[in-house]
Amino acid sequence: MARSPVFRNPETFQPERFLMDDGVTPKKETVEQLCPFSIGKRQCAGEALARVELFIGLVTLLQHYKIEPAKGHEIDLEPIFAAVLLPKPQPLRLIPLSSHH
Repeated sequence: MARSPVFRNPETFQPERFLMDDGVTPKKETVEQLCPFSIGKRQCAGEALARVELFIGLVTLLQHYKIEPAKGHEIDLEPIFAAVLLPKPQPLRLIPLSSHH
């Protein structure tokens, strides 16, 4: 990524580099070039840990909270069509399953 002409200024946080001018649709060419954990000999040693941590975080949320649509809203299952199908942002509310959370 540091030497790729696709990713200019790789040390600068610029999430907009992955979006088209509308600020929503991902740029196909940059999404296809992105490989966040790399591959081969230079693969990130922390990839497995990162995936496990994400899994544990999600499972913990599901164990302790009931997740439902926010009052007055329904879940919209129509995706955003871009380089990949993206879910639309959904207003949700988390209801603790016990009084300890």
